[in-house]
Amino acid sequence: GIVPAFREVMPFFKLYAVYADGFDGGMRELRQHSRQLEGVLQAALRVRELNGLNCDSLLILPVQRMPRYEMLLAAMLKHTEPARDAAAHGALLGVLNSIRDSNRDINDRMLESDRVQQTLALQRRLIGHKLVGPGTRLLKSGPVFKLCSDGRVRGRQAYLSDSELSYA
Repeated sequence: GIVPAFREVMPFFKLYAVYADGFDGGMRELRQHSRQLEGVLQAALRVRELNGLNCDSLLILPVQRMPRYEMLLAAMLKHTEPARDAAAHGALLGVLNSIRDSNRDINDRMLESDRVQQTLALQRRLIGHKLVGPGTRLLKSGPVFKLCSDGRVRGRQAYLSDSELSYA
């Protein structure tokens, strides 16, 4: 059945987190080298089994797979009556909850990776000011306005990390 099949492959779902975490960076790298890979990418479009999907469409598929598993299992659970087969319903619910936990972990990991990348990008822009330290996290950034002594208003960018508030 489907429950044993999912239980068997569940340990490998952690790999989806690694893939999803590196997806944006990998896509940036691919785009940077797309000119050198143009022939290969064009040839891939002609492969019948790929149904005309381009490289971006194929590479996003693993990122989309886990949410699809969750939707499939939720739909199956909806059509499994607990009163009729309590064991099957409970087993399906357990697998669904495990998939949900995995999806939450993947999303949390991707959000944390985005925060780290934003913090590093900000550090590169701030010359002479050390923002990034071990464990520093950028929590929020946005526009602020400074009222100068001569009455002019100047737009600035504020950055709130877990250790300080800075503006540039």
